[in-house]
Amino acid sequence: MTFLTTAISAFLWRIRGGLRFCGTCLTGFIITFIWSLLFGNIWLMISGLMMGSFYLLGWAVSEYVKDDGKFGWYWGEWIFGGYLGIILDLI
Repeated sequence: MTFLTTAISAFLWRIRGGLRFCGTCLTGFIITFIWSLLFGNIWLMISGLMMGSFYLLGWAVSEYVKDDGKFGWYWGEWIFGGYLGIILDLI
C-alpha cells in the first residue's frame, strides 16, 4: 500500500502543471457557463475554456518582465479580463 501511495504522489507531482492548467480552464468554464445562462449565448460559455491559455500567456509575460515584481497570475488576470471584456462587447 505504501508503494502505491508513493507512486501516485510521484505521478501527481510530475503532472502538477497540467493539473493546474486543466483546473484553471474548468474554473473559467464554470464562471462563463453561469454568465451564458444569464445572457443565453453559447459562445460566451465556450470562451471560458480559454482561461488556462491566457494564464499560461501571463506566466510567459512574467518571465520577460521581472523588474516590476508581478507574477504570472497577475498578468493572466489582466489578459483574461480583457479577453472577457471583448467577448461581452461582441455579445
